[in-house]
Amino acid sequence: MKNESKLKHLFMSLMVVGCSLGMASCSDDDDDPVKEPTVEAVIGEYSGKMYVAAPVTYASESKAEQTGGTDISATVKNDSVYFAKFPVDDIVKAIAPSELVEAIIGALGDVKYEIGYKATMNTAKDSVVMTFDPKPLELKISLSENTQEIKVDISATDKGSYSIDKKKLKFAINVDGVTINEEPLKDFKSQFSFDMNQK
Repeated sequence: MKNESKLKHLFMSLMVVGCSLGMASCSDDDDDPVKEPTVEAVIGEYSGKMYVAAPVTYASESKAEQTGGTDISATVKNDSVYFAKFPVDDIVKAIAPSELVEAIIGALGDVKYEIGYKATMNTAKDSVVMTFDPKPLELKISLSENTQEIKVDISATDKGSYSIDKKKLKFAINVDGVTINEEPLKDFKSQFSFDMNQK
């Protein structure tokens, strides 16, 4: 009888210990915080479209509508958006005679451009808000013995945003003016807007 009582007592003790461990395990699981998204979510490779918005004064005509968009890709680092092939065709078309546009675009090759930014999370923590600090885009064009140094002044008045759920990045930069060999080109203003998806 004593042995049976001891076995029952041992069995009950094991049950109590088992339940205690199980409850502690569940409690630990409940204490694990759900990882909140951070601004690093925006870092990665992107592809999408760049749109050129009016007004743009071209050398040959005035263009008031938005273009249908140019395919573009970019790499977002922790402090900048990097373009290995920044599309400058619209700028070249605006400042060059039509008969030289193709030759100039060919002479430029792949134009690299980088836009610095600072990122914060929005209140709902479902988007990264980006404040951009673009520097001028500088181009050097050499045709025959003629070299043209072009400076494109760029600003960003609006904040960009990255939707964490949709993995979509949207932002815009303003072209405030262009100088050719330090001579300002009159009436050249535009906006380039970007709509890209993270790969």
